[in-house]
Amino acid sequence: MSEENDKVKEVHGNCLKIDLTPNWNYGYFLGLTLGDGSIWHSKRTGNYYIQLESTNRELVNLFREAGKILGLHPTTEKPQFRESSFSPKKLHYRTRATSKVLFSLLRPLKLDDSYWKLPSLPTKESRRGFLAGLFDAEGSVSKDRLDYSSKHVENLEQLLPLLKELELYEGKVEITPNYSSNEMYRLKIFGKGNRIKFSRISPKLKVIKNE
Repeated sequence: MSEENDKVKEVHGNCLKIDLTPNWNYGYFLGLTLGDGSIWHSKRTGNYYIQLESTNRELVNLFREAGKILGLHPTTEKPQFRESSFSPKKLHYRTRATSKVLFSLLRPLKLDDSYWKLPSLPTKESRRGFLAGLFDAEGSVSKDRLDYSSKHVENLEQLLPLLKELELYEGKVEITPNYSSNEMYRLKIFGKGNRIKFSRISPKLKVIKNE
């Protein structure tokens, strides 16, 4: 078992015993956090935070529930309207948890400027969960295509062997510049059959499919 998973029995921070068994939920939480979450250490409180903030309340709820299964005690803040330089004011939802174990595991993987490294995932189920978390966080789905966008083409390239190994696509796959944003790249997975395959591992895609 990897060094990351050796930490399963350690107790840190808030005296929480975190279950890092490499199952689907473990991979899913890592995928959500690396895809759209944030981590930081507060010198003032001494806490190590893992957080997800989004305008999508469903996504925040999925993050919270996955964290609870790991043994975290996520807290959810009152939604607030926020605006940014690239979007109008919208209602934002946010939940966060504290864990030095998870912070130490994620810190080498979640790098600056939206770049992340593929974690060590020793089981097929944990790898399926990881992909589901990434696509739920930063992916999009249409009638006949799945997209995943990133500022870094390296993020997308490292997903291709994983997608192939898990047999989550067949047919045409492309990595192209996202012409609506000069600083983004997009992984495109074509075909309704591939969308159905992803819906079997991704909670958010299941909801979209049933709408």
